[in-house]
Amino acid sequence: MKRYGIRLAVAAAFLAVPLAASAQDFKFNLLQEEQPDEAFQFLPTKPSFLIGGRVSSIVGEVDPWVPVDYEDIFKTGWGAFIEGRMMSEVGPMNWMGGYLSLGWDEYEGKRDTDAYGDSLEPDKMDMITALIGAKWIYQFAPRLYVEGHMAGGLVYYDDVDGVFTTGWGGSSPVQVFDATWTGAFDMGARLGYTRKRFLAEIGFGMRFQGPPDDADFDFDSWGPVVFALEAAVGFQF
Repeated sequence: MKRYGIRLAVAAAFLAVPLAASAQDFKFNLLQEEQPDEAFQFLPTKPSFLIGGRVSSIVGEVDPWVPVDYEDIFKTGWGAFIEGRMMSEVGPMNWMGGYLSLGWDEYEGKRDTDAYGDSLEPDKMDMITALIGAKWIYQFAPRLYVEGHMAGGLVYYDDVDGVFTTGWGGSSPVQVFDATWTGAFDMGARLGYTRKRFLAEIGFGMRFQGPPDDADFDFDSWGPVVFALEAAVGFQF
């Protein structure tokens, strides 16, 4: 009887070893299935930071009676911006959140001559923007996403000097615009790439803003619109 007891104990031990191994494998496989696919992992609930550059054109009427437009007296400009955002998941592959953007743009002046032979050539115009708004992101493929954004805020125009030349050749220094704080509304979209914590985006933006204050001229402007092509890189914390 004792020998049968020993044999049963040995048999039970041999059966317990593969059963324990199978249970361990099942637990390991279950944990693996719970882990997100690295290709789709976007870390949406954590803050992100981007730094980028842009090329932009400023368009719109400076004065309809002269007539003269912003694109007549300013060349295509370039600038830079920094952006911080916080996103939260709202559905499968969809995120929404808020962002803050600080930017700077510079436009070199160019000469414009009216029908009477008078010409105006402003110096460069610098602008600083501070915007806060909402952002939406949809990840449509591994590591690729699209985003849309809208924001409101402030724009600061630095004062702009220039040279005014009459049709008969006399010229004099003038102040074209005074330094001005005014409102701005921005909207746009970008195509993005993410891998682990790295981000890269390229897209476009359109910003509506109030006009700079007049100085030596009595302009009648509704304010310019800025069209921009943007590119940025960043990381997620």
